[in-house]
Amino acid sequence: MCTLHRTGRADVMRPGTGPRGDDGPPGPLSIVQLVRSDAFAGVERYMCQVTNVLVGRGHHVSVVGGDPDRMTAELEPGVGYTPASSVVQAVRALLGRRDVDIVHAHMTAAETAAWLARPL
Repeated sequence: MCTLHRTGRADVMRPGTGPRGDDGPPGPLSIVQLVRSDAFAGVERYMCQVTNVLVGRGHHVSVVGGDPDRMTAELEPGVGYTPASSVVQAVRALLGRRDVDIVHAHMTAAETAAWLARPL
């Protein structure tokens, strides 16, 4: 099993390192779904679907980007949402967030924002 540690380093899970001291899966992850967009089309719909499944599995997920009205209507209650119609807005939404295990960037502009906001 591969996990992404809070250090940002992917590693193989060692025996006895599950949340209960067993070999079980790691505890809930903190995930940001990121797209630089103010629209609601295929990518944004996919992000909502994946986010809702991840939340249903107990993970903490927030979403950055997409049409504000449609995204908030499609996302499960309690999912954090931040608009990002530009790369600058996407970077600002990520800066200072050190509680995130995974940033899932969708499309090139979001990948650029994630790279620019990465911890140094």
